[in-house]
Amino acid sequence: MLRYRGEKPLVVPGLTGSEGLEVGRAGTPPQPVAFSIEPPALKLTKENPTGTLTLTGQDGFGLEVKETLGFRGDSYVVEQSINVENRHSVAQSAEIILPWRAPLEWPKEMAEKFQGQHPIRTVRLAGGSVIREDVHNVAERRAEGLGSRSRASGTSRR
Repeated sequence: MLRYRGEKPLVVPGLTGSEGLEVGRAGTPPQPVAFSIEPPALKLTKENPTGTLTLTGQDGFGLEVKETLGFRGDSYVVEQSINVENRHSVAQSAEIILPWRAPLEWPKEMAEKFQGQHPIRTVRLAGGSVIREDVHNVAERRAEGLGSRSRASGTSRR
């Protein structure tokens, strides 16, 4: 909730917002990963101006996903790091998906509650290059597989 000149929701359930983290495999629909969160609560104060939440989950096929979110009391930026470790004895291929839902056009039967900025482009890292695309042109993407006991990691800012 953004509290500036009134309350404005940044997430509208079923319409806008993050849909978690999913693992996709060839021939099957992506499956969401259930996470446990440590610590269960985080409060930033003058005495404790920074904090971290760690989300840990498994996909059921040997991939362990650890997402770390870092917060600062003086900023709205969230530092995000995602690490994936293959704990299975054989190499496997999987796609890590961070689905975000946002309508291209707001439903006519629903009054828009947030009049601020809306997503118009996507940004992705592929082959060491940053690629920016208009959200209307985004297509499904496939990533390289994870080898046995290998790790893939990345950091982004939300």
